[in-house]
Amino acid sequence: MVEFEGSQQNRSIDPSDQWVSYEWIESRFNISRSRLRMLVREGLIAPVFDQPEPLLSRNMVERLEFILYLQRELGVNKAGVGIILDLKSRLEWHVQRNM
Repeated sequence: MVEFEGSQQNRSIDPSDQWVSYEWIESRFNISRSRLRMLVREGLIAPVFDQPEPLLSRNMVERLEFILYLQRELGVNKAGVGIILDLKSRLEWHVQRNM
């Protein structure tokens, strides 16, 4: 999984969580800013926009990593990624509910 550099703090986000910038994401995953924006528009990832630059939380970075794995390694298209993410979240919900 992803190793994070220190956390960035702001009163509007949880300072105990770790946040990363688009710039860090671009270099870490070799992804363009326009592709990141497209994933946000499609609702696949959700950054925090109340910063000078949008930031992604640890959970969103892990989600992005999973999305890129599905697309790059398995060849899943955008619609398929959406379905897989939906099924994954439903499964996680059921597992947590039954604990």
